Amino acid sequence: NIQDMVASGNTFYAGEYSNDLGNNTGWTFSGVEANDQYPAGMCEDVHGGGTVAGIDLTALENAIDGGNSYLHTWYSDIALTTPVSVPTNVTVSDGQIFYDEVDNGTCTNVAEVIYTIYSLPITSFVVTDVTCNGDNNGTVDLTVTNGTVPYTYLWSNSSTTEDITGLTADTYVVTVTDANSCTAIDSATVTEPAPLIIIIDSIYD
Repeated sequence: NIQDMVASGNTFYAGEYSNDLGNNTGWTFSGVEANDQYPAGMCEDVHGGGTVAGIDLTALENAIDGGNSYLHTWYSDIALTTPVSVPTNVTVSDGQIFYDEVDNGTCTNVAEVIYTIYSLPITSFVVTDVTCNGDNNGTVDLTVTNGTVPYTYLWSNSSTTEDITGLTADTYVVTVTDANSCTAIDSATVTEPAPLIIIIDSIYD
């Protein structure tokens, strides 16, 4: 009596308690290819949102079924009870898993698709304004949180340091890019006092 089957690659052996009994010609593989997918990480759409909208799950179906054009049904739960209503336009969050049931008309298999969403850098400033009108002693002290270190910086005055000094009154725009290529663009304004005006009321000899 055949109790079980033993697989070696794509070769299947009829056996009893995992022992090959011989006479195994004629076996063919009839399973369904369903390869798990791990799309490249993406940056969240907005600070703190933790999601990316407009993702097309069906774009992964060719990789999942090896180009066999099988029937695909997408679910948001491992029990396959909650279909994804519009798989061509979904919003995904970090670590979210979708389940693709692949059907070749005879057998089915399920692939998992796991998304990674990166947080955006968040910027804040401490600005020291110019002391006197026309001076160039303003500073901007930049602090970056969230995102993934290390960060790179590019200011509108071509500086590439985190903080900038020796500034005249102006608005300075910075682009911060983190290790995952997620960016934050923000600006800080350095002001200066109005120029001194000397009024001479009268002249005495």
